Amino acid sequence: MIQSDQIQQPKALQLRSAKRPVPVNIEGAVGELLAGKFADLRIRNDNLERRINEWTVLLTQIAENTKCTIRTYTEDDFTEMFGVKKRTQLNYRKAGKLHYMKPGEKIIYTQQDIDDFIQRFDSLNFKI
Repeated sequence: MIQSDQIQQPKALQLRSAKRPVPVNIEGAVGELLAGKFADLRIRNDNLERRINEWTVLLTQIAENTKCTIRTYTEDDFTEMFGVKKRTQLNYRKAGKLHYMKPGEKIIYTQQDIDDFIQRFDSLNFKI
């Protein structure tokens, strides 16, 4: 019985790294067809790379021109503003009455989250 590590592949079929193209000599109609397909793929790849670079430049310019800061608040800030304890904030968040973001372990409220919370607040009977 032959072991798989004892089988030698022909030199033309040995696996090589994809760092550089391997020259292939195929003659006839099949060779012409493959050469045309590879040339087409190379052109598409070059066009795709060019378009990606153009979009990257455009997006960078847009980001630089539209720099806006988003005011954020922590749970402690919210407590200072409204006198609402952290446990009550947790209850509001679980009930979907107070929107938030949680990057990591910290709870963050945006100005829009707080504005929405205030709009929902019923000052007549203090229900949210």
